[in-house]
Amino acid sequence: MYGRAGLLEEAEAFTKEMPMEADGSVWEALLNACKIPGNEEMVERIRKGLLNGAGVSIGTYARLSNVYANHDRWDDCNKVRDEMRKMGLKTPPGCSWIEVAPSI
Repeated sequence: MYGRAGLLEEAEAFTKEMPMEADGSVWEALLNACKIPGNEEMVERIRKGLLNGAGVSIGTYARLSNVYANHDRWDDCNKVRDEMRKMGLKTPPGCSWIEVAPSI
């Protein structure tokens, strides 16, 4: 909720005060809040949390790469993608379909 309200410092402080250690979903929520350029320091702290955290999904790594791309940090973006390759992680291809009801 803090992240959605743009209160990134409060959101990060909340994760540090939690009785349990932050997992992948917590880091991903913080990462989603950092899409706006200007939060590079927080993105770096989140990246460290991701590396130390458990339950981090491939989508979180992909989002981190995309956040770096949004901030025009292409070297960091490529480093994250390289790390994903080394870990054997691949983003699944997207697909969609529509179902059309048969005519009566």
